[in-house]
Amino acid sequence: MTVIEKLKQLRTLMKERNMDVYMIPTSDFHETEYVGEHFKARSFMSGFTGSAGTLIVCRDCAALWTDGRYFIQAANQLKDSTIELMKQGEEGVPAIPAYIREHMSKNGVFGFDGRVMNTKLVHDIMEELKDKDVTISAQEDLVGMIWEERPPLPTKKGFFLEEAYSGKSTKDKLADIRTAMQEQNATHHIVTSLDDIAWMMNMRGWDISCFPVMLCYLVITHNENHIFIDENKLDEQMLANFRENAVAVHAYDDIYAFVKTIPADACVMLNTGVVNYAITQNLKKEIRIVDCPNPSQLMKARKNEIELEDAIALFEEGLQLVNSCDSQLKNFENRVQELLNTYQEGSDNV
Repeated sequence: MTVIEKLKQLRTLMKERNMDVYMIPTSDFHETEYVGEHFKARSFMSGFTGSAGTLIVCRDCAALWTDGRYFIQAANQLKDSTIELMKQGEEGVPAIPAYIREHMSKNGVFGFDGRVMNTKLVHDIMEELKDKDVTISAQEDLVGMIWEERPPLPTKKGFFLEEAYSGKSTKDKLADIRTAMQEQNATHHIVTSLDDIAWMMNMRGWDISCFPVMLCYLVITHNENHIFIDENKLDEQMLANFRENAVAVHAYDDIYAFVKTIPADACVMLNTGVVNYAITQNLKKEIRIVDCPNPSQLMKARKNEIELEDAIALFEEGLQLVNSCDSQLKNFENRVQELLNTYQEGSDNV
């Protein structure tokens, strides 16, 4: 199926839902910078395979934004696709919210998959559209309805990172998180960023290339911990760690139903720049939100003794490799110079 055919099918679905604009970012459900194969919806729809880009599809036009790393690649891959290339940051190129506004009718409908758009981004776009009385339609993944051979979610088992390598137990990390929650008077902490959960739970995985994490969500209260993950990917050490720290295991997609049960008088700490729109929309409207960076971001930046020792050891190994390469390069240069000298001497004797 060509890009033009895919866009035609998408516009048919949009028309059935009376949508003016449908937005397809480069993201997964966790606002991860680099995404797994299952989440490459923008690439599937546009044919542009760069790691960064946003596709906006309107009723009679489409445009893709990407940065300077990919201008040449995008121009080549978007050729004959009917998708206009927007060179992000270049003079005269509209920002995405402004472009959406231009193509949004009064009382129109703005569509996207609420699981792949962070809450802050949606609020920023809606602020641009506030005088147009726009309705949001975020309950459906329209690309998923077109993508017949979509790669499945990863299923490879992860592994537990023992304290000999992590330097700090899950118990101690959760205690630190709860201290930070108390400082904000938060009753709940919703964490969706994969690196933060991997750090807190001392677990690693293979769900994203070159990024040792597992697809999951985490909700922490004063006395409970809830992780949402494919249980088949957990090894016995991870399960034992969960049992030891009273971490209840739920199905990956159950996060959306779970957050609906958080009581109206709760105070929830989360990062709207990371937590997806579908999750925050399922929270009761009366809930007080503390919007802040996850405290684990700063905590995991402060390396403990074991982490520092490992970092120093890695640096020393790297330095040895550089020195070895430097020595080999010098030997090569000397040999080349000898050959050049021999050649020059032979030429002089002719």
